[in-house]
Amino acid sequence: TNIWYCGSGEVDGVSASKSYSAFYYGSGIYKSTDKGETWTHLESTSTLVNKASDWEAVFRVLVDPTRFDSNIVFAATKKGIMRSNDGGLTWKQSLKANNASYTDLSVTTSGVCFAAISSDGGGNVRGFWRSTDGVNWVNITASNFPSNHTRTLLAVYPSDENRVYF
Repeated sequence: TNIWYCGSGEVDGVSASKSYSAFYYGSGIYKSTDKGETWTHLESTSTLVNKASDWEAVFRVLVDPTRFDSNIVFAATKKGIMRSNDGGLTWKQSLKANNASYTDLSVTTSGVCFAAISSDGGGNVRGFWRSTDGVNWVNITASNFPSNHTRTLLAVYPSDENRVYF
């Protein structure tokens, strides 16, 4: 409970511009080891200010709740679902997307992961995914789901983790 993570970036633009086109490229992920009192920028996710990169938009950051050390960290980014086994020092792509406009992630208390990749994610990765280990993913997209979809947020129902909302 002492370790917190925060992703940065906003791809939808802001209300300060009439067209909502004023994007805020993020600078990666930040980590706190003292319940948010102080924050350290994770160099492994470092980006240049106002420059496009793999870490320009971090939609969600979650830890594996089955681990008490918070070393396994997942990040939903434009490149897909990233995974760190060392608390954010290094990252590997767990579920690859090709510059998806949006991704999202949810993890149950037993460590089952669910991911959403927008339809512009490229190839066969668009849609909804499930993983029991955060490494190997199975596509669970319904066959009749629209082929064109943008942002989908995920939530696991707290009292019945077999129920996931997309």
